[in-house]
Amino acid sequence: MEDHLLTRISVNRIKSHIINLQRTSNVEKTLDYIFNTFDDLLIDEQFDLVNRFLENIDINEFEVNGLVGILVITSAWKDELRLRISFYHQVYELVNSMYLSEEANQILDGLE
Repeated sequence: MEDHLLTRISVNRIKSHIINLQRTSNVEKTLDYIFNTFDDLLIDEQFDLVNRFLENIDINEFEVNGLVGILVITSAWKDELRLRISFYHQVYELVNSMYLSEEANQILDGLE
């Protein structure tokens, strides 16, 4: 129970930090945070935490570049992240609703 609570707190903290950076900073700072945070978590094999993040966030709260950044940094670990494919499909639907099909495919190329 305690681990679950700590995981939820960590997920919420990461989510809040990304959302705040999106509001107050430039894209580069947001992506730096995403890449650094997820890289550290994945190297430390914190797959449950990353899976929980991918499962519990509302993608509509995130900018497309942040969502794509999460897909990029997690792509090498997709075999360990069982919930990544579901996250990818959510992002795919969102991107396809915002861009022409050809543009959406270019944005997400190689990230499945």
